[in-house]
Amino acid sequence: MDNKKLQELINKEIDGLNTPEESKQLKEYLRRNPEAENLYNDLCKLSESLNKVEKVNPPSDLKKTILNSIDVKKYAQKERKPFKFFELISGYRFNFRYAYIFIVGLALGVFIYYSLFDSVHKPDTSRLIGTMIINETSEYLEPVSKIHIHSNDISGTVSVKSKENILFVEFELKTKRYIETVIESIKNDLDFLALSRLNNNNLQCTVDKKTIHIRHKGESNYIVFLTEPVPGIPQLDLKFYANGSLLMKKNLFLNNEN
Repeated sequence: MDNKKLQELINKEIDGLNTPEESKQLKEYLRRNPEAENLYNDLCKLSESLNKVEKVNPPSDLKKTILNSIDVKKYAQKERKPFKFFELISGYRFNFRYAYIFIVGLALGVFIYYSLFDSVHKPDTSRLIGTMIINETSEYLEPVSKIHIHSNDISGTVSVKSKENILFVEFELKTKRYIETVIESIKNDLDFLALSRLNNNNLQCTVDKKTIHIRHKGESNYIVFLTEPVPGIPQLDLKFYANGSLLMKKNLFLNNEN
């Protein structure tokens, strides 16, 4: 038995709180351990002595005596005086002129810095591509085609912008059920760069060497950003599927429907 358990059983035995099983366990342990038995006997004697001590009532004026002995000024909360700015600087009026000159000079310096040097340090993003600057990059691309889509299952527009081998395809679609949008390259592999959502609709995207699959439902507004390794006009088909069945097929550049 560990010391913690032994102390607990002894204290409860003295207070008469042990169960018969616990009392039996304690007595058997004490018979086998003389040191523990001596401790138990000493605690029993101490408990009996304390019980014989007469209770003494404190004097009636004890509370008053304690309160009078406390230094009130030491523990009193100091009063906070309101901060008066004009009283603080009343003796330093001769410094206003220097403070005014400093503030005007600082403002003028900031204005000159941002007017003259901001344009020098601003990076040229005209040829940058990636998820962080899709919107900025699209401003430098040229509109190529805008496809209007109308059917029972899907409606909306697909806008295509391009410059050299950079492609920017924006989808604004409404569907009644889950639709899989597929961009497929007829000849060359596609270099997929980014997919950016323009609203909160969930998209499921998978990318292969020559195809990009995007699954969605409801109102979906998103951008596909890609390049094609071979310069020139790419041959890209746009297909829409529902439950594995082809609903519509268009060419992103010729804008013809099959």
